[in-house]
Amino acid sequence: MEPGKPVPLNGDLGSQLTIVPLGRSIATVFRKSDDPHYYDALTQDLLKIGVLPVVSASPMGEDKGANTLFAGSEVLPSTVKSIVAAAVKDGIQLKRIAYPYSFKSTTDNSRIQLGWSKQCADAPAIPKEELDKLAGTADQQVQTFLQRFSNCLAHH
Repeated sequence: MEPGKPVPLNGDLGSQLTIVPLGRSIATVFRKSDDPHYYDALTQDLLKIGVLPVVSASPMGEDKGANTLFAGSEVLPSTVKSIVAAAVKDGIQLKRIAYPYSFKSTTDNSRIQLGWSKQCADAPAIPKEELDKLAGTADQQVQTFLQRFSNCLAHH
């Protein structure tokens, strides 16, 4: 079974159940109050890539849209690439990709969060062309490629 790909299961008496296997990744997605469709599309796209989305109230305020992806050191590079692709598809203007990121609130290095960073509020978004290049980057080069996006400076 491939994570994110639906698998139909048939019962002995004609019943049918479809399951979607997930990988080990769980992404916390912080809600934005003024765009309910944003989360519907994003959570579905995360499920399609085998990432379990957990939607939570934003500790920074529900008026703040996601601008930063935080991913711990144990998150697979392929997972980071897939999440970035889903974010781009769903119109999220990423301004920072912090990978690998050390969370202060936990020692869980497999944590993923898609949320708002105050330090990036006025920063320019990472150009879509640059984010599109990530998909073709070898997994072993992802951290190096993303290093230039680890802060909120102008991105070239």
